[in-house]
Amino acid sequence: MQGTATHQSANHSWLSSLWSAATSAGSYTSSTLANYFAEKPVSVAEHVTRYINNRNNAPSVKAVITFSTRENGKREVTKYMPKEIGAREVKALSLCKGLPHVTQGKGLCLQDAAIVIMDDAGMDLFELMKAFGKALPEPLFKSASIQFMEGLAAMHTEGLIHNDIKPDNIAIDESEHVTLIDLGETTTTEEAKNHPQLQTTAGYLAPECFAEKVTPSKATDIFAAGASFYELLTGSNFIPYPSAEEGLESNKIACSSRKTLEDHVDHALTSRAVPQKYHHLLKSMLAYSPEDRPTSQDVLNQLQKIHN
Repeated sequence: MQGTATHQSANHSWLSSLWSAATSAGSYTSSTLANYFAEKPVSVAEHVTRYINNRNNAPSVKAVITFSTRENGKREVTKYMPKEIGAREVKALSLCKGLPHVTQGKGLCLQDAAIVIMDDAGMDLFELMKAFGKALPEPLFKSASIQFMEGLAAMHTEGLIHNDIKPDNIAIDESEHVTLIDLGETTTTEEAKNHPQLQTTAGYLAPECFAEKVTPSKATDIFAAGASFYELLTGSNFIPYPSAEEGLESNKIACSSRKTLEDHVDHALTSRAVPQKYHHLLKSMLAYSPEDRPTSQDVLNQLQKIHN
């Protein structure tokens, strides 16, 4: 009996502590304790660990992807692809060697296939937003956006265009280290002139991507980064796309003229209550003309000023 009484007393003490924490702001409604539990933050590490533990090897149209862990505990991702698809990524990994916040790995082109082995960067930000059920919390957005832009600025400094920027291609690990991933569409600025038909993800395409002759550029990366920032801040797509076909058409319509795009940007920023401090930056990143958009280093500098 004595042991039972002690256990009950401990439970009362535990509940009392939770109640005190939940009511510390001075609200004593009957739902306060329920709200405390409902709003209790879940750490990024918990989400990333759960995602990694439940993740399966992923065959797709373009590649077979497997996940493994070495004896030293280091996680790796291996991609097996047809050579015509994988050769660009093999080359990009070599060119990005040592760049901060950019995926690291190595690749090999065989007669008909390409194999790349990369460090496992964790969970992409699109999946993390789904896990949160909403936009990224602003403190996390601050950290993730800075790290992401450090990676993109490093690529641009080396004359590289990522060419497929979106939340799905920005990953975060258990320690909240952010990495720009998936270099399958990456090209150099010189090579871009010879690949006018490159098309990446609908909803993130800049107006110039719909020109008769498309030349990817650092500015197209900046537009996609602006659309990605909007998504991370609001939990909603800058340009909605219920399907790939509809998304491409919606993207094309939104970017059909300077006024159309500017109206779309203004409506998007106000309808989703994007914090005012980000408005000028996002408007500049989502500008109609490539020459009106800031460089990646400019974006990084502006983010640092906003967050200080």
